Amino acid sequence: MKKLKEKLISFFKWIKEECKDYRTFVIFLFAMFIVHTPIWGGIILYRIFKLKWGLAMATTMSLFWIGPFTPFFPICIGLTFAIKRLMQKSSKKDS
Repeated sequence: MKKLKEKLISFFKWIKEECKDYRTFVIFLFAMFIVHTPIWGGIILYRIFKLKWGLAMATTMSLFWIGPFTPFFPICIGLTFAIKRLMQKSSKKDS
């Protein structure tokens, strides 16, 4: 149990160090926006065109992401680091 606690602490320290760069934080915000796009899209469709299925979609997606079994932040963090790694690889190829 002590090893698990140490690994979790080191994992969160690693995430903290990775997110100190402003580019990583911007990528994280972008990843959160992408994951929430169905929610915002549904709300916009309901507000502009009064499409009830847009509101139903937004509500369903909100409940899905808020649910207890959906790892929202780990998905966003993983997506952030994947995008960051791809950007680093592409910048190395350009050099």
